[in-house]
Amino acid sequence: MMIETQAETRQIVRAYFDTWTRGDVPAAGQYLADDLAFTGTLRTLNGVAEYLAALNDFRKLISAGIDLISELYGDDEATLIYSAHTVAGAMRIAEHIRLTDGKISSIIVILDPTALRAFKAAAGQ
Repeated sequence: MMIETQAETRQIVRAYFDTWTRGDVPAAGQYLADDLAFTGTLRTLNGVAEYLAALNDFRKLISAGIDLISELYGDDEATLIYSAHTVAGAMRIAEHIRLTDGKISSIIVILDPTALRAFKAAAGQ
């Protein structure tokens, strides 16, 4: 198991974040491990394909961009806090990321889903 330095972790995590936030979700997959484990407030996903499909769905909700508020890096982990401006309103999101062998192997997302749930309910979803 390779331990990333903080600089390597930052490079990988920011490349992933910058890629998906600019709308190129498929390209973000190159930074993810095939067996990625995702745990979120609303659901748990296993594997890169399942995660990218969900991330693509979320990306479609972005209406006015994403503002990175804070980023913290360790040797093989990172925490990003950002505000996503969605069709449901602004959502503050905390994302904890772990790397294994140069790939993102785990993502934990914490957010308040109240606005998103209300939006989906109003849309009949």
